[in-house]
Amino acid sequence: MRDKNRKIRVALIYDLPDWVLGEIAFSLEENLNKRSEILEVTSYQSPQKYFDLLTIELQNDIIHFLSPWDYYKYFQAVIKPSVVTIHHLVTFEQFEGTKDGASAICTQSRQWFTRLKKELLPNTDRIFLTPPLINCDVFKPISAAREELISHLNCAPDTILLGFAAKKSSDESGRKGLDRLFKLVVTLKNQNISFLLLIFGKGWQQDDFPEDLKYNIKLLGFVNARELPFYFAGLDYYLCLSRIEGGPYPVLECMAAGVKVISTPVGIVPEIISHEVNGFVVNGDNYLRLIPDILSKWSDDNAQSRLLKTNARTSVLEQFSLNKTASPEIFEPVYQFALKDTPVHPIYERARLLVRLFYRLLRRFI
Repeated sequence: MRDKNRKIRVALIYDLPDWVLGEIAFSLEENLNKRSEILEVTSYQSPQKYFDLLTIELQNDIIHFLSPWDYYKYFQAVIKPSVVTIHHLVTFEQFEGTKDGASAICTQSRQWFTRLKKELLPNTDRIFLTPPLINCDVFKPISAAREELISHLNCAPDTILLGFAAKKSSDESGRKGLDRLFKLVVTLKNQNISFLLLIFGKGWQQDDFPEDLKYNIKLLGFVNARELPFYFAGLDYYLCLSRIEGGPYPVLECMAAGVKVISTPVGIVPEIISHEVNGFVVNGDNYLRLIPDILSKWSDDNAQSRLLKTNARTSVLEQFSLNKTASPEIFEPVYQFALKDTPVHPIYERARLLVRLFYRLLRRFI
């Protein structure tokens, strides 16, 4: 039983320290510990063994899994109240464990907040909107980044630098729109537009692309969080042609860096991008027609283009900067709800879970 006179201890579970969930965890830990009078937050990399999870549970009141994939590994063994952040769904069947087990569910865009309340958990108050956290002191315009990147890549100065971020394995059911991306590359090449597409993410090989496209594509692989702001700030455009997204974070990070973003209306995009004001919105029907026109009309460094990039950064600063979204007002109600409305396991149920945990631990060590 938690002492109600002390702070609520929250464990944030992330996957990789040098990637987006690690950065989210560290930012939340720093900001909530500094700004909240009732929360004590600690970040933990995803446990590899059930014993590690049990150790984390013993030290905390609530376990907040920042990725549902980490929660799925352990949800049957978690005894303490659990919070799960769902960024997006490919199929709703994947999330049965979350629906039945999580004390509270967070999501980061109004689009998914509405869908979850309507399709996954209708008539529930367990779903919370916790918008993305963007560190605008890290992702910001860097005046020399483009010139340095052009020199580093040995490109002609008038080459248009396009960015795209995705693991090769992330395109489940065509989610990331890789088919659209490849069609776009062919279209731009056929129109004799001078461009280089920089692909960020694990798993890519040069042989994944047709021979005649290899000179227009540069694979950067995994770029850690310390170097990523420089690469993003050096882009002319960032492309998101996804069919399903929860954020996506690179869209907001590039906007914060003053980069022109071209995106389909997924995740957070309808909330933040106004076409030709602070970015560009395309869809699966018109992207092959619109994007070449955008590159032709908006690639000059003129007043209109500079204003759009300024508007992009301002939009993120006003809506998703850390001081706005890593706030006690957003997260305290989530954790208070998880504690208040999570039923205490009956003795037989708690004993059953402990026996199950002990059995799994035994199997791992024998």
